[in-house]
Amino acid sequence: MAKQNDWIDLSSALYWMQKTFPFSIYNKEGALKNALLTHEIPTRGKVSVFSAYQRIEKTITADTEFSVTANTIWSKWAYLDCPPRFEAVQIDRPSFEEWIKSNAIEYSAAEDAKVGPYRTLKSEDERKAVDLLAERLRTDHNMKRDDAWEICRTAFPKLSERGFINRVWPPARDVAGLEPTAPPGPKPKTNRPPKQNRRA
Repeated sequence: MAKQNDWIDLSSALYWMQKTFPFSIYNKEGALKNALLTHEIPTRGKVSVFSAYQRIEKTITADTEFSVTANTIWSKWAYLDCPPRFEAVQIDRPSFEEWIKSNAIEYSAAEDAKVGPYRTLKSEDERKAVDLLAERLRTDHNMKRDDAWEICRTAFPKLSERGFINRVWPPARDVAGLEPTAPPGPKPKTNRPPKQNRRA
């Protein structure tokens, strides 16, 4: 007999994290997106209000945008085989909760001062990757996550992409004095001094 999914909407998933892990997951929306990016969480949505549900986990990419409160997922780019927007999005609760408990606990508030962002690193490569990226981020605050992943993948071939997303990128930004995840939207352009008017 096929497994029955226990579907919940995105806002319910976020509420569960807020109640269950009020301190130990510091970026809950980021953890939710990271879980869905793995394609391991059964996810479904509707192209329109009156359409039938369809499975959509395979369509989620780094370019996918989320609205947790509206339970909506959409792509920045519309492909022929990928509708640009899904409404009434739902995820499988047991799969999501299991993934969060296994992968998204960064560090508790009680231990933060003692061990900082290194608490959950699983390998020496992850520790070295955090230090490497933190050094780069101190001079390039606008480094994109994809660029950082390329650096780490080259320097540490054994490092997994999941380990990088969950345990390297947020702590590296933290060590560099930045928010765990970069704010959405285009990166700011470098400030240049205003041009001075020449007098004849």
